[in-house]
Amino acid sequence: MLILVLDIGGTAIKYNLFTPQGEAVEATHEVPTAVDLKTGENHILEQVLALTEHYQAVIDGVAIASAGVVDVKQGRITYAGPTIPNYQGTNFKQAIWDQFQLPVSVENDVSAAALGEVWRGAAKEATSAVCLTIGTGIGGAVILNGDIWHGISHTAGEVGYLPVKSQAWQDIASTTYLCCHYSELKGIDHVVDGRYVFSQYDQGDATAEQAIENTMHNFSLGLATICYLVNPERLIIGGGIMARAEVLLPMIERHLHQFIQGEIFLPKQIVPSPLGNDANQYGALYQFLQEIAPS
Repeated sequence: MLILVLDIGGTAIKYNLFTPQGEAVEATHEVPTAVDLKTGENHILEQVLALTEHYQAVIDGVAIASAGVVDVKQGRITYAGPTIPNYQGTNFKQAIWDQFQLPVSVENDVSAAALGEVWRGAAKEATSAVCLTIGTGIGGAVILNGDIWHGISHTAGEVGYLPVKSQAWQDIASTTYLCCHYSELKGIDHVVDGRYVFSQYDQGDATAEQAIENTMHNFSLGLATICYLVNPERLIIGGGIMARAEVLLPMIERHLHQFIQGEIFLPKQIVPSPLGNDANQYGALYQFLQEIAPS
């Protein structure tokens, strides 16, 4: 049995074949996401159908993790931000079944990452956890007793929209903000990327240190709200920026202590995601196995 696992983001679609045991058949492939912001169109469904057709002879199903709000039961995108225009209403489950008669599962990408942590990551055996990803924005997922809490309209965990300092949290605490903030502080007329900011930090650039500190200060403000509301056993933070967890986690913990009334309100553990960029794929596969092929 082989499952085609797809991780659909605003800039790239990653895909691979997996066994039910979570073994990747080959190295993960990646193609640019077919999105045209100028025309307000996307061709993601066509891309997914083409990939499914390519592997049709060897696969037994398709597992999808996708950006946007997902109706898991229907396998349909019910809301998407401006980075993927005209995505709302896309129904992967119905389209793939109609064309290939293959079972399909669909889950939000951050929720999939959280399920990956439940299966083989930092949320194993945790009674509760909150998983966050820091990237272009901030995504979140809440795990209660091993299951994702989706909410009444599948929007639980959309923490990037939390109002913090009169702005959306992700607008003042994401990797996007960090890069823009550094460029502004440095007085340069172009936006750098996260790797550059941390390379400057490593060279002792005080501006880079200030930009990172300010971003983690804002990030910790949002974390305090989550801690008060959920009080999770584990707080798991992922995203490419967490490759520098040795720099960021001490800052996060230091700032968080400033905003919390006492230790009792804090998670037992705050940890970086051990699965990194593979969490979405593992979680999508886990969702498929639970939904389509339960043991």
